[in-house]
Amino acid sequence: MSNKVELIDDENINQLSQEDQDNENETIVYEYKIEGMTCVACSSAIERGIKNEFKDKGLVYDQDQKRYMVNVILLLHKMKVTFYKQKS
Repeated sequence: MSNKVELIDDENINQLSQEDQDNENETIVYEYKIEGMTCVACSSAIERGIKNEFKDKGLVYDQDQKRYMVNVILLLHKMKVTFYKQKS
C-alpha cells in the first residue's frame, strides 16, 4: 500500500477558519486525509518535515503546548496544519 495525502474539502476551506484569541490573529486550519501510514515514527517524521519547511512561513506556534500546530492523527487518517492568515 502506498502513502497518499490529499486536502479535504478544498472548496470550503474557509469554514475551518478560527480566531486565535491569544495572539489576536486569524488562523486557518488545513485538514488532509492520509492513507497508508500506520507507524508513529513515520507520522512524527511528517510532522517534523512540515514544521521545518513552514515554521518561518506562517505556521502557528502554540505557546502553551510549546509546539507548532501540525498534527498527524493515525487513527483518523488525518493531518491538521494551522497557519496564520495573511492580512491583505
